[in-house]
Amino acid sequence: MGNGIKRNSGIVCAKYPARHTFATTVCLKNGVPLETLQKLLGHADIRSAKVYIEVDEEKLEEDTSGVLEKLEKRKLYMSVKETIEEMAKVIVPI
Repeated sequence: MGNGIKRNSGIVCAKYPARHTFATTVCLKNGVPLETLQKLLGHADIRSAKVYIEVDEEKLEEDTSGVLEKLEKRKLYMSVKETIEEMAKVIVPI
C-alpha cells in the first residue's frame, strides 16, 4: 500500500486525509455520534476520535435552530403548570 490506499475504484489517496474527510464530512456532519465514529475508526480511546471534531458554522446553526422556540414553549408550559398548581391550592374538595 505504501503512502496511499487503493480501492477497487482505482483511486489512490493518502490514508490520513481520507480518514479525516470520512470522519468529518461523512460521519460527524451527518449526525453520527462520536462514540460510533470511535468504533468505525478503530480507536480504543474516545479522546483519539475527538481530533475530528470541528466547529462547523452550518452544523452549529442547524443544531441550535429552534432552541429559542423550544425554550419559549417550555416557559409557557411552566407558566401554565404553576397556574394550575396555584389554583389547586385554593380549590376546596367537596
